[in-house]
Parts: sequence; structure tokens; C-alpha cells
Amino acid sequence: MPKRDRIDNETIEEEVHQQQLPLKRGREEDEEEGDDEEEIDEEEEEASDCEDNISAAEQLNFVAWLEDKATALSVGELHFSSTEFTGGEDNADPNSYCVVMELKLLPPKEDTEDEESPLIFSYDGAFPFKVLPMSSCVGIPLEPVILDADDSRKESQADDDGEHDEETTICKEFSLRAEIHQALLEDLLQNISQKTYARVANLQAWKNEPLPLDSRVVDGVNAWWKAGEAKTGWDLSKIPKEDYTNIEMLHQKESNSSGNNYNVLLDLYRHLCAYQPLTASDDRDVIEDRFEWRTCLCTYLAWAVPNEAALRAIYDLQQPILEIGAGTGYWAWLLEGMGVNIVAYDASDSHNGHKHRFRHSMVRDGGVEQAAATASSKEHESRALMLCWPDIVGDSASDDADRGTFGVDTLNAYCNEGEGTMVIYIGELGPDVVRAQKGWGDPFPPGGSSASAAFQTSLSKHFDLQKRIQLPNWPPYNSHLTIWKRKAATKA
Repeated sequence: MPKRDRIDNETIEEEVHQQQLPLKRGREEDEEEGDDEEEIDEEEEEASDCEDNISAAEQLNFVAWLEDKATALSVGELHFSSTEFTGGEDNADPNSYCVVMELKLLPPKEDTEDEESPLIFSYDGAFPFKVLPMSSCVGIPLEPVILDADDSRKESQADDDGEHDEETTICKEFSLRAEIHQALLEDLLQNISQKTYARVANLQAWKNEPLPLDSRVVDGVNAWWKAGEAKTGWDLSKIPKEDYTNIEMLHQKESNSSGNNYNVLLDLYRHLCAYQPLTASDDRDVIEDRFEWRTCLCTYLAWAVPNEAALRAIYDLQQPILEIGAGTGYWAWLLEGMGVNIVAYDASDSHNGHKHRFRHSMVRDGGVEQAAATASSKEHESRALMLCWPDIVGDSASDDADRGTFGVDTLNAYCNEGEGTMVIYIGELGPDVVRAQKGWGDPFPPGGSSASAAFQTSLSKHFDLQKRIQLPNWPPYNSHLTIWKRKAATKA
């Protein structure tokens, strides 16, 4: 990031300095709150001891950048970076990148249109994730905003211990003081003229070198599998050889048919798998760190990595789609960009009791009841049901006791009340899944980590498998896209 000491306003500089936070790789979406006072003191001491060449603004969770031909800053929350700290002349990795969740600038209220009013940014809007060159981003201070009973905006206040309440942690709107925005804008424009900063041209601008060779990706994935087998006790004997990632799975066009919805998750998969491949000498902590990176991308985008073959198979059905449990809506967003008629739903409390914070605006509130409406609702009539990892609860569930019944309930509602005829299931199918070696605890579920045994039993009982497409997988998962057609005269 460009240095922030170019801003002349000392008050603004001090405010930025007071809000500095360490920026770590693979940031988890739900960081634990309420750390011990000793840990907080240590973090504050580390922040205050940062070297002078790492500015305070570079440490923040939020970043700003300039899009090509734009006259105002774009703003986003930083969620994943390929190096420990962003930007700076002393951290000059030309190929470093970060994943940001872009915020939408809201229009000012009619009664607050003045130059001193703060700018309000919101998570509502189009699919927000972008991948940017880290050297093009600057850290910025944003204040969380909550809505009161009269729907007016107000800045949230921290408790005496410096922590925010639960409302603040799920806040979707943030404010940026107008003078700070102007100072940042001038600073970035100055850097552009000095050729030390470049505007962001498009989604692929972060790639300063060609994507890794496909063979490097395949080798990296295979090394990951072998490391997991040796150091974490995976039993890979059930995984067919043809299910491992190969070159054909990794191909994608430069854009989908719309030219807008680029499959950035597949790009990130290729980079992460090829990046510093794991070796036999790596300890378990190194492997776990790689899992942390993977989990970030799964949470912010999708648990299954779509590729060109899978998206094309759905497109070729030429049938409207109903997705239930859509999460962020990443698959639906890609398919809509290809011209697929798709409606997507996710439960309003699917994300730790709240609406999924990262979901696309096209995803509506809804669940099992929508699957039951395919026979009675004009909008849902004749739609194929799509489910992606409907019952994930983690790798340590040895049975269905903790999984719940969302997947099988949705499927049965679609079969019975909905009278549905086609299912698109994205996830694992037993028995071709990873298990744990003898002597290792927390065995993997025998049917995989993405759907309950009850769901898989009902699916195979009432539907015939029509097509199976292997997906690029994050070890230790073995996901496929499968298309199923309803058997004659069956009810769940």
C-alpha cells in the first residue's frame, strides 16, 4: 500500500493510528470475541511496536482502491491476503493479492446532503467479492453504523472494555468521514501520477503473472492429499483415482457468456494449490494453516469449486432452477451470468443464527417451504431443485446425529408436495469419500461431509443418476456435480 504519511491533516493521521489492527492471512469470517485481557494487551503492544515503515492505515480490515475511470474511491472489507501484511515498499511482492468484500456507497439522505456528512457504505448490492492487487489498496478507518427503531443511522459506541455488542458485529453499514475520503482520494491520485500506484482495471487485474501451469496445480493438490494422509491420518483408499484433480477440470473461459460473472474461485483454487506445495517435511501446523486459507474461500464464496464443465452441464439442461440453501449465492450468480433462469433461497438464520453476511442480493429468504411450492407456485413450477453442500457440519461428525435434517427435508418436500422431477446435487457421495485411518480420532462421516446419509438414501431411492461431473476439490473433500431424474411413481 502507498504510505499514509502523505496526508497532512494530523488529526486524521492520529485517528487512523488509533484504529490500527494486525492484518493476518486467511482471516476467519467469525473471529472470536472476548479475548483474555492479557492477550489483548499483547496485541496492543505488538501493534504499537510495529516498525515505522508499516503505516497504521495498512493494518486495517477495510481497504480502498480506485477503479479504472472512476472519480471516487471503491471500498471493501479485507478477508484474505496472500502475504502477512499488505502493500508498502518493504513488502514488494508484485504478485501478492487480496480478496475483498466490496461495499456499496449509499446515496445521502435528503436532510443530510452537506459536505460534512459522512459517506455510508453497505454490504447490500451485487455479488461483492473481488480479487485485487494488494499494492493497489490502502487501509482506511470505517465506523460501524446500526439502525435505530426509526430506521435512522447512528454510529455504534464501544463498551467500556472496548468491545462492541452483538448488533455491531453483524452490522452491514459503515461510515467514512468525508474529509478522510477526500484525503485518501487525493493521496491515491498523487500516487497514480508518480507511477507508484495503478488503478484497478478489472477482476483479473490482480494477476501480474500468468496463472500457474495446470501441472503445477495438479502437483500441488496431490502434495496436499499426501501430506494430509501422512500427517493427519486420512484414509484415501476409497477415493477413485479418476476423482483426483486433473488438468481437464481446471479449464475455464476468460469470462462466462455474460462477460461479467467471472469464476474467480476457480482462479483462487489454482493459485492456492500451486502456491508453495506441501512436502513430507511439513508439520501438521503448516497443513492446518493451508486449511484455514481454504475455509476462508469456502465461507466467502462456496464450499464446492465450480468449473466450466459443471456450469455448462447445468446450462445445457435448459430448465429453470430452484436453489435452496444457496449460502452466498456464488453458484447461482455464475449461472445467472450465463443466462440460466435461477431463483435462490437461503434461510434468514443460516449463518450463526443470522442472515448470511456475505450473500448476494439475488438470494432471498426461504427454505424447505420453497421446495414444496414447485407444484403450486407459478414462479417455481417445473424448476429443477439444486442443493450444494446442504448438511455440512464439519469433518468430525461420524454420523447424522448433529447434522439436522435440512437436506432430506428439502428433498422430500420437493418430491412430495412439490412433485419435482429433477435434482442437481453438488457435494460428496458415499462411499467414495475420505475416512480416518485406524487409531485417529474424529472419523469422517461415511457418506462424506456435505450431506446426511438420510439425504443420500432418499436421493438414490427416488431418482436415477443421469450425469456425474468431477469438480476440483479442496482436500480432503471429494465433491461432484450430479444430475438426477425422478423415477416413475415414487414418493419420499
